[in-house]
Amino acid sequence: MFLTLVTVILFLPKISCGSLTKNRLAVSENQETEGWFPNGKKVEHMFKFRRERRAATAKKERLWPSGIIPYEISADFSGEHKYIFQQAMRHWENHTCITFIPRQEHHTDYIYFTVDKCGCCSYVGRRGGGPQAISIGKNCDKFGIVVHELGHVIGFWHEHTRIDRDDYVTILYRRQDYNFDKLKIDEVNSLGEPYDYASIMHYSKDTFSKAPYLHTILPKHVVNGKRPDIGQRFRLSVGDIKQTNKLYHCPACYKTLTAENGSLTLEGHDCVWRIIAPIGSFIRINISANSWPTFAKCANETENYMLVRDGYHARSSIIAKICGNSAVKSVVSSGNRIYVRARTAAISVSPFTASYEIICGGILRGASGTLQSPQFPGTYPPNHKCEWIIKVADGKQAALVLHYFELESHKQCIYDRLEVYEGDKADHSKVIAKLCGKIKSKVITSRGNVVFLRFWSDNSIQKTGFQIEYFEEEDECSSAGFNSCEQQCINEIGGYRCACDVGFSLKEDGRTCQSTCGGYIKADSGVFFSPNYPLNYSPSQRCIWDIEARAGYQIIINFTHFEIEGMKTECAYDYVSLTDEFGKEERYCGSYDELLVYTSASNLLKAQFVSDATVEKSGFLAYFMTDLDECQENKGGCEQICINTIGSHRCECDAGYLLAHDGRHCKEGGCHFQVHHSEGEITSPGYPLDYPNGKYCDWHIVTTPGHQLVVAFEEFELEEHASCKYDRVEIFDGGNSFSRPLGIFCGSAVPESVKTTSNEFFMSFTSDASVTRRGFKAFYSSACGGKLNAENLVGYIYSHARYGDDKYEENLNCEWRLMAPPEKSVQVTFLQFDLENDLNCVFDFVEIFDGWKRDDDMLLGRFCGQMTVPVIVSGGRQLLMFFKTDDSEERKGFMAEYRSADPATVTSRTTKYHGFSREPLINND
Repeated sequence: MFLTLVTVILFLPKISCGSLTKNRLAVSENQETEGWFPNGKKVEHMFKFRRERRAATAKKERLWPSGIIPYEISADFSGEHKYIFQQAMRHWENHTCITFIPRQEHHTDYIYFTVDKCGCCSYVGRRGGGPQAISIGKNCDKFGIVVHELGHVIGFWHEHTRIDRDDYVTILYRRQDYNFDKLKIDEVNSLGEPYDYASIMHYSKDTFSKAPYLHTILPKHVVNGKRPDIGQRFRLSVGDIKQTNKLYHCPACYKTLTAENGSLTLEGHDCVWRIIAPIGSFIRINISANSWPTFAKCANETENYMLVRDGYHARSSIIAKICGNSAVKSVVSSGNRIYVRARTAAISVSPFTASYEIICGGILRGASGTLQSPQFPGTYPPNHKCEWIIKVADGKQAALVLHYFELESHKQCIYDRLEVYEGDKADHSKVIAKLCGKIKSKVITSRGNVVFLRFWSDNSIQKTGFQIEYFEEEDECSSAGFNSCEQQCINEIGGYRCACDVGFSLKEDGRTCQSTCGGYIKADSGVFFSPNYPLNYSPSQRCIWDIEARAGYQIIINFTHFEIEGMKTECAYDYVSLTDEFGKEERYCGSYDELLVYTSASNLLKAQFVSDATVEKSGFLAYFMTDLDECQENKGGCEQICINTIGSHRCECDAGYLLAHDGRHCKEGGCHFQVHHSEGEITSPGYPLDYPNGKYCDWHIVTTPGHQLVVAFEEFELEEHASCKYDRVEIFDGGNSFSRPLGIFCGSAVPESVKTTSNEFFMSFTSDASVTRRGFKAFYSSACGGKLNAENLVGYIYSHARYGDDKYEENLNCEWRLMAPPEKSVQVTFLQFDLENDLNCVFDFVEIFDGWKRDDDMLLGRFCGQMTVPVIVSGGRQLLMFFKTDDSEERKGFMAEYRSADPATVTSRTTKYHGFSREPLINND
């Protein structure tokens, strides 16, 4: 059995590459590397300039037994990374019978998410003999790429390396560097499935191109003058799913259920369901047999039964077997997964009824464990409440580590929140923390061995939730004689560390302290400097100055000389750190010729100087003074952030917001936002300065229903490329990037204005890691009118985009064209109506036509003033609504709802406009 490593790189121009070794090792670097796993076992990776392949492996020994793949994730990954990995694994589970489970001690073969020198790579299938790496390096930590890498783990080569690939794609060898060879017949088995251009395992058209504008692989089939798209990294294709289920012999009747509740429906003679709840939750299933034959011994029945197993696979322990006309049976899992199988000789009548619900919360015991929010890694549901009690051993503490945390944000956490209490109930006198918003990482430690957690969500905004790991912890610092620290002991999860008082530094033994520079300073002004200044400071120094100003004042540090080992951005050796009262730290090193000034957040500041054992410089000289904090009262009149300056203050905004023209208020901005405004400005990050490298921003703009949006660029300067491969702006006619594209733009030519067909658009900006430019400045505005589909669900039309906030504008000419499905009509109902009043409706008015032409013969009515407009139904599929205003009196406007309806009969009606003779079609129901 040979090992095969597969790698994926988005684009690496001019990669040097060599030849493939005899045992077909896929490689990415010109060297041998080795990796280490948490158990200390050494795993060698042989890299010999090669990449991967696909279609299913033909080697059965590479398949994971029963499709079960244990996994472990390196602690070096952030919570966001772990969330993406779990999303990708759940994507495979939702569509196939593959199972990913956290690795337990008895699992000898498992995958280990890590970062290796290969970047993005993994073995094809199960390697055997211990852990195997799945490397997710820089720029590979995207959902679709992780799904792709897991495809290799499961056992898939690349689609374009199939034996029959030359019938479907053309490989342009002169334009590419490597890795486009076909596999041999003993390596790949396509399982009789057709070639799949849409496969997530297929290369894109310019993968490994020698130049970014050259294609390396092109589909041969052309449909309607267009080649099929290849290389998507969004989701599994239908072919991917079908081939996986064939490869692992998944039952024909098989479903994965993850909703909060649901039912089990028999769709064949032999069906399997697996129900997956978030970790830390449990599953209750209720079953009753309806029409199965009754047997004396249900345990021996093999044809008509339902089997419920407490776990993730077909060999988990049985907690219930139902057959015959048994009474309703209710069972609860001991963990977060249940495996159910039902067999029946006939399915003309369902032999059973079964439903399940996920129980959020419960009592969790043990030295360690995990809990997740409802529906994790999806968004949690609205109006939810979950309560957990965590109990560790007596005499210990419970430590909670927040690996991933994102709830609806609020300063007081009054909407969605996680509450943590000391003890086994919600006693507000014992609250430890109330958490919401986005938290990158946090550790919470209780005083006792029991903590109570309560999660709330309201009925509005839902986020992706949380994953929390809990541990049994001991406070070594409070145990008499346990620690050997001379001055200070700081408890940490799994251990402790020693520290020293101000004016002392820790010796090499890590326990005892020695006198050094630093001290406590309480004054309105002063000076401090590095040891021996202006001569070079000594090696292995640690100096701490605790500076305190008067209450309500801030401390301003001015470094008049600064020369310390380092490169400014990499302060790993010698440095000065300034830490405020709230724990925020700023580090400085290198040489500064320019002014270096720091302002504290409060009247307390800790300044620390650290030098290592090598390379000494002349150090620093720092003067400090204090200044009244004008932000302490009502934030200085600022809406969000107040920054105190010497003798004054300025306002700033939170991330995602921009400062308004008044210098005090904030408006939505930043790089990820949803904006519900009828008009506004969009600029590239940093504009008018050059935008940064590696930046992604998106805007979802929504205006009033029944209106369109127009995007007009005033300035535009991006990196140029024929297909906008590097830096680009994309606009989509809808609420996300899956909507119809309206354009992709780059270069220096100002794009033409773009107009949507609905009341929303999605716009994204992407820059790569190289060239930057000035960027863009664009304005969006609402335009009344548009084409609307009248469906069974009600839609709305407003007279103007600022309806309810302002009167309509002058000189409007708006047309709404409504279309119903075949054999249906359009029904319009005015809920509110307030236009300029005029007997003949010649100034401001609404006209409605039976069809899309403004033809007097098709006029159904003209309306103005505050009249009650009857319900109007078109005679055919089409209806035109026209709204006109003059330049004089403006009023509140109108609000109307529209939907499809059955064609109506003609009935009489009255109108304030006397200039037409045809009676409208009115539905009086």
